[in-house]
Amino acid sequence: MMKKVTQGVMIIVILLGFVLALTPIIGSIIFKDDASSTIRGKEGAIQSALAEWFDAPKTLFVDAKGIRQIRKDRVIARFSFSTPPDVVRAFITKRQLKQKELTASAMQKVFIDTTIPWWKPDALQRKTWFTGHHKKKILSLIYNEKTQRAVLVIQ
Repeated sequence: MMKKVTQGVMIIVILLGFVLALTPIIGSIIFKDDASSTIRGKEGAIQSALAEWFDAPKTLFVDAKGIRQIRKDRVIARFSFSTPPDVVRAFITKRQLKQKELTASAMQKVFIDTTIPWWKPDALQRKTWFTGHHKKKILSLIYNEKTQRAVLVIQ
């Protein structure tokens, strides 16, 4: 009789061990841990943010769109806008951005995000980009002087 009770307890302990081991796996499948969110900005707020970054009047930023993506490991702000070349030159100089060749790898790693319909950095058709650091943030900029169109990524 005691042997049957011991075997019963052993079976319960083993089954309980399997359940406890599989619970996190099943839980992560059922309740996806998507700790990311996206915040779309209104044009006025986007213009104000760009004006602050570029240290220029917000009226100089036209057709401005922006989005902030909050992910587990970082926050990424993406801006698309039009502005005169002198504003961009002053920004590049003030932030001490370095010009680099815009390779397919750099475009894919830094700029491409297919989840945002209006985000088209490759449409600028540039061969170079500017990058640098400012207060623990990475700034990445592509600017087309002919169309006066720019995209800015802040990570």
